[in-house]
Amino acid sequence: MFKNLKLVYLGCAVIAGLSISAAGYAYGHHNNQSCLNAVQNSVQHKVCHNQYKQIEADQKNKQGFCYAGNPVFIYKDTKVADFECYRERILFEKDLEDNLLMIDKSTGKEIMRFAGHYGDNGGIAYAVRQVRLANPDKVFYEIIANQGAHGRNAGVWIVGKYRGEWARLVTIPSLALAGYDADGWHIIKTDITEDGRYILTSCHEYMPEGAVNQYERKYVDDFCVELKWDKFPAWIALERLDVQN
Repeated sequence: MFKNLKLVYLGCAVIAGLSISAAGYAYGHHNNQSCLNAVQNSVQHKVCHNQYKQIEADQKNKQGFCYAGNPVFIYKDTKVADFECYRERILFEKDLEDNLLMIDKSTGKEIMRFAGHYGDNGGIAYAVRQVRLANPDKVFYEIIANQGAHGRNAGVWIVGKYRGEWARLVTIPSLALAGYDADGWHIIKTDITEDGRYILTSCHEYMPEGAVNQYERKYVDDFCVELKWDKFPAWIALERLDVQN
């Protein structure tokens, strides 16, 4: 429906399942490993800062959203997504019940947790990515959950700071208030256009008349909103858009 964003763009580094490389173990001593960790973290902080400066230079006179890297998929063996920007470390990890935990890595404190909207986390997968608002300068985390072989949506959350604290700015219930059918079968995707518009679209699948095999199924969009930053009250507003198929 909307043209995919084609800007190849220096976003903030996203580190999924951060671990010390095998080469690092060759040092063999705790002190050397600690030193290596310190150097690595220092380099990451510097790279992140420089990348944000580049974004600021590129977006100085623009408003709108932009992706800060590709989504990290947390499913089965991939349990952790580690994000860092401006020395703020945010960790997303699954617990034993397949809930997704958002953790402040500097303190180890759980900020919030997410679970499947339909009450069952069986086979659930989470796609987590960082989203940046260029002007004013803000960082958000987009989380989209899906379940089953056909990827039915099981949750959507856009998380950002509100009055200095992390808050769920967009959820399935808030989408429902804008007209989304929260009880139906849907696939949800987001896109950011070249001019910084943040678009969320829902679609569902169906079998066309005469179709027999699953590979013949079709998809049709059924809901679309634009996510807009509302300066007052410092929240994400939803503007309903016409669906175009």
